Amino acid sequence: MEIADPTRPREMNMYPTCLYQVIGRVFLFVLMVALPAGYGGAQPFTTFHAFRTAFDDADMGGISGLVDGGFDVNMKDVDGRTALLYAAANGKDEEFAVKVIGMLLSRGADVNGEDSFGRTAIVYAIEEDRRMLAAFLLDHGADVTMQCAAYRMPVIFVPFLHGREVLVRMMISKCGNVDVRDSLGNTTLSWVARLGYLDAAKMLLGAGADINNRSKYNKTPLMEAAEKGYGEIVILLVKAGADVNIRTSKGWSALMWASEKGYTPIVSVLIKAGADLFAVNGKGERALTIAKRNNHVETAKVIEAAEFRVYLKRAGFFGAVILALSVLVIFMVRRISVRRLRRFR
Repeated sequence: MEIADPTRPREMNMYPTCLYQVIGRVFLFVLMVALPAGYGGAQPFTTFHAFRTAFDDADMGGISGLVDGGFDVNMKDVDGRTALLYAAANGKDEEFAVKVIGMLLSRGADVNGEDSFGRTAIVYAIEEDRRMLAAFLLDHGADVTMQCAAYRMPVIFVPFLHGREVLVRMMISKCGNVDVRDSLGNTTLSWVARLGYLDAAKMLLGAGADINNRSKYNKTPLMEAAEKGYGEIVILLVKAGADVNIRTSKGWSALMWASEKGYTPIVSVLIKAGADLFAVNGKGERALTIAKRNNHVETAKVIEAAEFRVYLKRAGFFGAVILALSVLVIFMVRRISVRRLRRFR
């Protein structure tokens, strides 16, 4: 599957990349130290610092006091983080983080707010595999279809990049549009087929996902599963009505992908489902040629046997036609002969 390149790992882009950001942070730090806490210009920054300190110390009373005292829950620090984002990014104690975020949401915090690093709260939960936190955010309006600036793709694709299968299923269950696409036209079904997430594939099909979605290069979920050797997903998709004869922009079919890798059981499933044995790709190769080129002897035998059955079937059809014509000719000749004999009599 063609996958849009994500940005650098989190550790690589958690720091300011521009000189003005560095200067700005130094200036704000000096301002916070130099001015008294009651000074209007310094108050927002000292207040946010107080929130961070209370959160890091797991001081629920201190946080409640700040919120009850008029703390702006959508105020941002120098990294563009709100209190909710800070809690999501640093919530190692998930129970505590959920309580704090619940309080912030009740006071109007934006669950889908994004920080300067292009991450929302749900993205931080995905990256750290915080399932309790992710479930809570999803239940309170986290949008998994919105574009994530940090990864340059919709949020729902982020758990795939981190191998978070459980989070994938959680997000599918809360996704309003299961056919949302990445920049290369791959849907969630394409991703689960490529990674072999069988349960997620069942969920998507149950939710009405487009089984024959074509990516930018015309690749389908069935091709993804066939290429990677996930036989159970291939069977699931075939039974659900996947088109086995769609081909990519370079002429490759699911049968060709499986033949190239030598996945004989998958090849058998596709042949039984009516895959075209004689289709050729952009290089003029058919499935048998591809299997032989890659030294997959058993796969080649299965394809050859299937081709032989096709030839026999065709021969049988043409044989039947020839036999019928022969009988007709004999009948007509005999009829003409009989008529001639009657004339002579």
